[in-house]
Amino acid sequence: MFIKELQLIGFKSFMERTTLQFSPGLNAIVGPNGCGKSNILDALRWVLGEQAFSVLRCARNEDLIFSGTATVPALNYAEVKLVLATDGLPDLGSEVEIRRRFYRSGESEYYLNRQPCRLRDITEVFLAAGIGTKAYSIFDLRQMREIIAGNIRRLFEEAANLAKFREAKSECQSKLELTGTDLTRLEDIIAERERVVAQLKRQAGRLRAYQRLKEEEKKLTLLELRAQFLAAREELKRAQADLAALEQAAQARRAEIHRLEEELRQQHSRLRQEQERKEVLRAEVQRRQTALAELEARRLLDWQRLDFLTRRIGDAATERSRLTQSAAQLQEVFDRTVARLGELNERLSQMERRLQEAQEVTRTADARLFELKSHESTLREQLAGLAEEEQMLRAALVRAEAEVHRFQELEQRLEPELAGLELRRRTAEGCRPVEGSCPLAPELSRDEQRLKAELERVRAEKERATDAEARARTGLSECEARREGMLNGLRRCEEEIARQEKVVKGLLANSSQLLSEKAELRQQVSRLETEKGFTKQQLDDARRRISELEALMAAAEKEAQALREEIEGYEQEKAAAQAELERAEAAAQQGLGLDAQTEETLQANLAELRRAQEQHQALLMEQQIRCHELERQVQTICTDAQSDYGIDIANFQEEMPEDFTERLAQVRQRLAALGQVNPLAEDEFREEKQDLERLLQQRQDVIQAKANLEMTMHEIESHAQEQFRSTYELVRSHFQEVFRQLFLEGEADLVLINDQNPLESEIAIIARPKGKNPRRLEQLSDGEKALLAVSLLFAFYQVKPAPFCFLDEVDAPLDDANVGRFADYLKALAQKTQVIIITHNRATVERADVLFGVTAEEPGISKLVSVNLANHTRLKRAAESED
Repeated sequence: MFIKELQLIGFKSFMERTTLQFSPGLNAIVGPNGCGKSNILDALRWVLGEQAFSVLRCARNEDLIFSGTATVPALNYAEVKLVLATDGLPDLGSEVEIRRRFYRSGESEYYLNRQPCRLRDITEVFLAAGIGTKAYSIFDLRQMREIIAGNIRRLFEEAANLAKFREAKSECQSKLELTGTDLTRLEDIIAERERVVAQLKRQAGRLRAYQRLKEEEKKLTLLELRAQFLAAREELKRAQADLAALEQAAQARRAEIHRLEEELRQQHSRLRQEQERKEVLRAEVQRRQTALAELEARRLLDWQRLDFLTRRIGDAATERSRLTQSAAQLQEVFDRTVARLGELNERLSQMERRLQEAQEVTRTADARLFELKSHESTLREQLAGLAEEEQMLRAALVRAEAEVHRFQELEQRLEPELAGLELRRRTAEGCRPVEGSCPLAPELSRDEQRLKAELERVRAEKERATDAEARARTGLSECEARREGMLNGLRRCEEEIARQEKVVKGLLANSSQLLSEKAELRQQVSRLETEKGFTKQQLDDARRRISELEALMAAAEKEAQALREEIEGYEQEKAAAQAELERAEAAAQQGLGLDAQTEETLQANLAELRRAQEQHQALLMEQQIRCHELERQVQTICTDAQSDYGIDIANFQEEMPEDFTERLAQVRQRLAALGQVNPLAEDEFREEKQDLERLLQQRQDVIQAKANLEMTMHEIESHAQEQFRSTYELVRSHFQEVFRQLFLEGEADLVLINDQNPLESEIAIIARPKGKNPRRLEQLSDGEKALLAVSLLFAFYQVKPAPFCFLDEVDAPLDDANVGRFADYLKALAQKTQVIIITHNRATVERADVLFGVTAEEPGISKLVSVNLANHTRLKRAAESED
């Protein structure tokens, strides 16, 4: 079993989806300080169920979620997925997928093979597979310090698998306590059962007398049911005869209705045929109407063309007359233009002098207006900045109010839930099952503590949000006061600008008027000079245009005559098509009147028959209901006799005495006088007697079980001590061997402080490197401490190897020589155990099969780069051999 894949989404510094595909051999993770390498180890611990914040290096669960940077927003959840290859464990399948997700709102989720589960389910999977070696499968400098401090007993307990023995002992102790309780309860139950057996014995005697009377009552009741059955059967025969007559009449009426419906269907068929013929005629009418519309359209087009030609001839004549008059007018205009040119040039010189004076005054006023507008712009920018600040404060106020409301709702939801959980815990603690301990009480207690912590956190967050809301309201009031002052200054500035703009507009209007007059004079001079040059050309063009119009009028008159003749032909063709259309429409209206009248007659007759059939059907239904009620009455009598007495009343032939009714009343009176009896008294007496005998036997079994449990506890204690001693001796032997390999010289040993009670004894570490005899391990150098802790760790892997080994910078204190020996041993260990190490040492990296590089190109965001060094080395050797 080994780690196949580890995927992180939004966990600490890993914002994007990051997937690490680990190799079964030696995997190394490298990167600069602060890039997020150790977050990978935290992710592995977290997905395996680690809850301690000190181990996960955070203060609260929200710290596990990517908190964002200056340019990237924070995420709302963190998720880690772990995929384990389990080829050697067929009970778990080929792969096991574990996923853990935490939302910023506080919800937490566990998934096992993509199915929601609890953390307990994940733990049970690992324990069932025998791979619960979490104590030394993940190793860092913190655990190294624990070893140097002498806290190594937990490692031995997990290597010896003592958790199984402790659990068995605890379970056995609980069963022993329950057995004593059960024995006390059995004594009380046996005394009560003896009293019940005596009482049931008396009730059984009354039951036998009651049963004799009930047997006689049964015979008399059967005679009564027989008389009721015969009377009901006779009445049923008469009702069935009446029903048969009604059904025969209904059959004849249905046949008549069927005949009329058939005749109506035939009439409908004839109507459909006539309608189809009418549709054909309508299609013909439509075709002729279309042809007539086309003729009309063509005639209208010709009329439009003729009208166009007539207007064109009139327009040409009008234009010819206008051009003749225009030539005379152009000569008069030319003479007047020459006289006005002198006057306009004198006025133009005077206007240029006035315009220069007006422009100078306007420039002065415009400079003042620019200064005022610059001041106004500055005020508006300040006001805009204040508005943005106010908007931010309002948004902060809204967020704070929403936070206060959300935490109030969460507090209101958690308080009832906590109260309900406390009640369930007390109920669970009060329960005393016959065997085993109550499994819900510890879990409910943990849930209660978790809810209390969550409620305290919600209340603190609500108080923080309330403070933020008050600060936002204060800042908003200050912003509104400053904005009012700026608005007053802005209004005064705007009034001054408005006055100055009126002055500038007046000056500009005067200058504009002068410019307009100057431009107009220049345009008049230019126009008169241009008109003088083109007058002769316009006269020549007018004479040429008159000739063209006369030729156009002659051609249009000829075409108009041809169109008048064509329109007369269209009128004759239209009259013929209209006559044909009227004949087709007349033919389409024939043949429908008579068929419609026949259909109405048939429908009226059919409706009358159906109304009569409905009335008769109602009578028939009433008779059927009566027959059904009589049949049900007969059936009820038979069913009651069969279910109550097991007798077929139809075949019951017992002789009926005349006074059976009086005898039945007497028997029932005696039964009433006897009162209520326990019908199960006889059976209960036998059962209670058997239960009493079984309880007496159980008392003997419980006494024997108590003795067996006491013997089992002694055996568990003995097996646990034997297992611990065996593991201790193996680890001790391998520790001495590994210590000599890593230190080259020196000696080390493990010592039980209390050899008489090994299961509770502390374990001391003795280490003497070459030339040293320290009294305490703290006197060793950091490198020696690290090598000593690694030696003990490797010794545990020799005794009980974990499926994987995750080391976090444990080689950091080692020098180059010690790192080389450490890396060689780690490479050998990777042949049978998957090794993943976070390291900065080059010697360790050189021996890795797969290398993962962690970078932080953008501060606060970790990214991953992976290289398969084994494949790279194999390809390199292949290339060298080819050379």
